[in-house]
Formats: sequence, C-alpha cells, structure tokens
Amino acid sequence: MTGSFHPIDGIIVVVYLVALAAVGVYFSRRQRSLDEYFLARQSMSWLPVGLSLMAALDSAIDYLMQPSATIRYGLILLTGTTSWLFLYPWVAHVTLPFYRRLNYFTAYEYLEARFDVRVRTLAAGIFILWRLGWMATAIYVPCLAIEVATFGRLPVTTTVVVLGVLVTVYTALGGVKAVIWNDVMQFCVRFGGLATVVAIAIQSVPGGVSEIWRIASDAGKTTLFAAIATAPGGGAFAQVQAFFEQPLNIVAIMCSLLVGRMASYVGDQIMVQRLQTTRSLPAARKAFLVNAAGDVVWMFALSFVGLSLFAYSSATRYRPILRPIASCRISCSRHFRRGSSAW
Repeated sequence: MTGSFHPIDGIIVVVYLVALAAVGVYFSRRQRSLDEYFLARQSMSWLPVGLSLMAALDSAIDYLMQPSATIRYGLILLTGTTSWLFLYPWVAHVTLPFYRRLNYFTAYEYLEARFDVRVRTLAAGIFILWRLGWMATAIYVPCLAIEVATFGRLPVTTTVVVLGVLVTVYTALGGVKAVIWNDVMQFCVRFGGLATVVAIAIQSVPGGVSEIWRIASDAGKTTLFAAIATAPGGGAFAQVQAFFEQPLNIVAIMCSLLVGRMASYVGDQIMVQRLQTTRSLPAARKAFLVNAAGDVVWMFALSFVGLSLFAYSSATRYRPILRPIASCRISCSRHFRRGSSAW
C-alpha cells in the first residue's frame, strides 16, 4: 500500500505547530503577575473560554473511540449527553458562585484553607497522577493513528516527543491565556475536520443519510434504550449480578457521567481555572453552556460517523476506503493488547 502523505501535509503540520508556539511566546511578554499568569486577570470573554473547555475535555481520543463504540453498541451512548441537563443547575448555582467568591488560583487552595496542607498535597498529587495518565493517552492514541495514516512517515515516538515538548513550552511561557487561545485554535481545527469527515461519510454511502439510517436501524444500532438485564427466577444477588455483568445500559451510562462530571466541576483544575478567567459569573455560566452544547454536537457528529462506517461496510462489503481505518484499528489493538470485538 502506498503512502498518501504529501509534502503539503507536512507544511500544514509544521505551520500549525509553529503557530501554537508563537501564541505562547506572544503572551509570555504580557505576564506581569500571578493573577495574569493563572487567571488572565479574569478578563476573558465567555466564548473563547467555552471553546477552550471543549478542546480540553473532548480530546482527539474521541475520534477513534466514539465511532467504534457506536459501531459496537449503537446510539445508546448518546443518552449520556442528557446529563448536561442535570449538571447545569449544579454548576451554575453551586460550583461557579462558590469559586467566584473564593477567588483562588486553584481548587486546592480551598482544601488547604478548609483542612490543612496535607489534604491539599494529597488532592493535588492525585490530580497530577490522574491527568498525567490522561494526557499520555490523549497524546499517544492520536499519534498512533497519525503513524498509521501516514504509513510510518511520522513515527509515534517522534510525534509524541515533539507535541509533548511543544505543549509544555507554550503553557509554561504564556500561562492560561496562551492555553485558552491555543485551545480555540485546536477547537476550530478539530471541528472543521469533523465536519469534513461527516460530509465525506454522507457522500460515501449510496443513498446518503436516509440509507445510513436505514441500514443502522435494521441492525438495531439506532435505539436509545436497552433493557436492563435480569436473571429469571433468581434471587436478589442474581439480579444484581446480572445487572453488573451487562455490557451497557442507560442506568450505568447516566450514573457514571453524572457522578464523574459533577466531581470534575468541583475539583478538576482544568475546568475550575478556565471558568475563573471569565469576567463575571454570568460569563462563566455562558462558557459552561458553550462547553455543554459543543459536547452534544461533537458526540452526535462522531456517532454519525460510526453509523456511516457501519452502513458503508455493510453496503459495500468493505471497500478500500475503510482499509486505513481498519489498519489503524489493528495497530491500536496490537499496542493495547485488546481484541477487535468492538469492531
């Protein structure tokens, strides 16, 4: 199989990386205080902060995860987007006013004020370990996909090192403003790329959206509900065991997302610090709404890509357009030593 990585593609990548570094250098010259470095003097408007949250929380992992999960489980995963309806009152009327009153640089300052430095150190340590693992995955998985898509011309190790160093440098130099504006740039690139993928997916399946939906519906991929597993004739223990052995159901999705996201908006420094940079509490609430709405659009679009891949493979019996995707999936499976049941 011949590669398709054109020199123009390399130029685009280099220009993009240089632009990220330039933003960090630009804002490094404007740092005058810790308030400027960590909170941008609370001068940011709600739109860039909301887009920054989107770019920070919905990583490029979703490009691989959400379509493949939709192929395996269907649209039931989208029920998790309704968790934002329950989260908004909590965030808008509890979390945001709480942190705005404190006006701390980090969420962990409150833990020290409320308890002591040991609690702050423990919480900060847990957060660092958690985010190190997340960032390692968020960088490694897309770099693995890039290596496959470029047929080895951009090796994983080189790409990981370059991106890791670049992100660290522009964050350290430019502070939170550099991070937010680079996130906005990344948001535009990722959503633009996703919109292009959706358009290509529609054109690739004969019959367009209606045919994609018909094929997916016939295969049971469009249902938003799944019956909760039970153990006929079993006791209470057997019923509980059957519930936890079920791969996926709406109760599990909603509980995990509600609890996880609610905890994140209490103590996740990524979210707390960005929302603290806004000019006012109403602006922070608007930024949160942008994040929530963007997440819904993001997940729906990626799920549609998954349905399109499923429909295309069913209608055309695996034509060459899917070979790079399959190659990426096989490579990922080998690296993570996982099976291909999700495909």
